[in-house]
Amino acid sequence: MQNHYAPPRAVVADISKAGSGITDTMLTHLRATRPWTLLVAVVLIIFAVFMLLGTAGIILGGLAVSMGAKGVGESLAIFLVLGIVYGVGAVTYMLMGIYLAKYSSAISTVVMTGHAQDMTQALEQQRKFWKLAGIITLVMTVLTVIWIGALIVMPELMTGFKGMH
Repeated sequence: MQNHYAPPRAVVADISKAGSGITDTMLTHLRATRPWTLLVAVVLIIFAVFMLLGTAGIILGGLAVSMGAKGVGESLAIFLVLGIVYGVGAVTYMLMGIYLAKYSSAISTVVMTGHAQDMTQALEQQRKFWKLAGIITLVMTVLTVIWIGALIVMPELMTGFKGMH
């Protein structure tokens, strides 16, 4: 017999029940990982803050140097480029720190609740961190190859320019 006063029930097969598939060993490993991810997150954020201060120092220093130097445009341009590169590094460190801090927080939630949806959220935060780390690795590899190529070609170009004068 059907009870018309009972609350409606939904059958959703693709949503895991709380705690399903999450073992005590998984939670133990997450619990042991959290202090390290939090430490690295805090250090990355602190580095980012110092790098942002350094960025401001580089740009202000460039302005100060360029005011009293000949060739104002060249010296200011060098400082601005250095400041921008340093600033991009600072933002990158900040993002990595934020992703790890969110992962650490999500670990705390998973350990408390044991819910599969909380584990999914933790893994999503970890995925974002590693995606950014992978992109940084690829960019730095390409820039390193370009830099090495420039170091190999530069002496030849400089010799060629000397011979032209």
